[in-house]
Amino acid sequence: MLLSSLQLSLERVIDSRIDKKEYLTTKQAVDIRIQSVLFDFCRLLYETEEEKSERFNYPRLLNASPDDIGNELRNRELLGFLLFKDVMLNISELIEFFSDEIETFFLSEVEKRILAKMVYALRDYAKLLHSTEVFINKGKHIEYIIVAGAKVNPKNSPNSYLLVRPLADNEAVVVSGGKFAPEVVGELLSIFVVKETHVNYFSQRIYNIVLLANDWINATGKYFIANPEMFPNSENQ
Repeated sequence: MLLSSLQLSLERVIDSRIDKKEYLTTKQAVDIRIQSVLFDFCRLLYETEEEKSERFNYPRLLNASPDDIGNELRNRELLGFLLFKDVMLNISELIEFFSDEIETFFLSEVEKRILAKMVYALRDYAKLLHSTEVFINKGKHIEYIIVAGAKVNPKNSPNSYLLVRPLADNEAVVVSGGKFAPEVVGELLSIFVVKETHVNYFSQRIYNIVLLANDWINATGKYFIANPEMFPNSENQ
């Protein structure tokens, strides 16, 4: 009887440790996806030529109000490449992850609900990007060119593109890379400004996503497992 009780206790400890390990693996996968979304927003809202590191300042975004976001958007010129970058990819990856019962097995119902709401919030944001009523198109950016990822490496996805800044002597530097829906490829070099009449509406869509990111953090231990992008190897990576 004593031996059986000890064996049962040992099995419970082992199961608990396995569950914790699998849960942390799942959490890390979601954390990295959410951080990627936040990084894209930070680059859109905060990064400048003088403050490149602001692209990684998601704590600033997590503490922002809708008015803070609106103030950043107001009169800010948004490059199409950064505006449309990876939006549909982020949505499809979260849907694929959420639909996989094995991937989400170790998540609580509260955590699953947050992910489901995140998908809907991202969809709302994506719809807004394709609205003709939201933006003023100020023309094309002349310092950059767009290069198809498959042209650089045939193994790259056919919907991947690079934002490149040409330099002297036929050299160039890659500024960013991402995946895009076919219908926006022609707008990647366009410069957009959010119409004043839509600043609050646009900032609220971003804030809704930020709010859910905060909900996720609070529900999963009040911390993020760091995304490797937080430790870039070079300024232009």
